[in-house]
Amino acid sequence: MDLLSSSVSAKIEHVAAHSDGYGYDIAVHADRRSLHIEAKATTRRNRLTFFLSRREYEVMRYDPLWQLVVLQLTDELAVAAIASVASAWLAARRPWPLRLLGDLQDRRSAWAGD
Repeated sequence: MDLLSSSVSAKIEHVAAHSDGYGYDIAVHADRRSLHIEAKATTRRNRLTFFLSRREYEVMRYDPLWQLVVLQLTDELAVAAIASVASAWLAARRPWPLRLLGDLQDRRSAWAGD
């Protein structure tokens, strides 16, 4: 939050401090643009692994303002690198059980309509 607040002239709101139901952690409100940031942090150097909740995934799918930002931290927890991950890339790589669950729910809905 401090890094973001010192980097932009916008209203920064840590919405996750109020509720985890938003599907993102930080709301940024600038004059003409807004952004909903889901932040993930890691100290791992070679491979990025993180958990995206079902709610975060669903918000990512329908909220065009949603953006995943990944922070690589040093062992002392200082920010070493920052990157964003495209929603389309995430959607294409979601875990197969989620795909299967979605397919089964779609089939159930179709069967219920018959």
